[in-house]
Amino acid sequence: MRNYEHYPQAIERLVDFTESMATFLDDLVISMLGEDAAWSNHVGVESIPLKYVETDVATVYNHKNKVWRLRKEANSLLLIETDHHVKEWAEIVSEVNETCKQQRKQLESQRGTIDLARKEITRLDKVITEMKSDVVNRFHSINILIATSIRNCDIGLSHWKRDERLKHLRDVVRDQIKEVQSHCHSYNDDF
Repeated sequence: MRNYEHYPQAIERLVDFTESMATFLDDLVISMLGEDAAWSNHVGVESIPLKYVETDVATVYNHKNKVWRLRKEANSLLLIETDHHVKEWAEIVSEVNETCKQQRKQLESQRGTIDLARKEITRLDKVITEMKSDVVNRFHSINILIATSIRNCDIGLSHWKRDERLKHLRDVVRDQIKEVQSHCHSYNDDF
């Protein structure tokens, strides 16, 4: 964004320039039309009064009318400045701009913090995903171990009880695998 600290000085120079232009144009109109055509006698009059141009050719009338309007515009700028205190507004704009700069710096630092937090969330999401897959793999390994431990042949009562406990354990492990897999989603899915 542009640097606005010099607004008060720039507007003061513009007002000074406008004052000198208004004075110059007023003198020019007075020299063309007479002392009666001074700005103080015609404040706010849009077009040149006909009494000053009754005998003029169209091109001369247009030239005089342009100068008249320029003088009106220059003096209108001065009226705006005195009515609305443009210089004071420029100082306020400069102060507001300084406040905005400070707020922009704060926002940039907050954006940096947010970016770091997002990177950390992404890293943690990867770690959690790896841990979840490790848990699922371990459950699968336990399930395979249990399945290989269970015999399918006729065995004694003690072996049968052990096999029943292993089948029960195997079912519990399968249920755990299903539960973990159903909850497997990343934190990014929540956002």
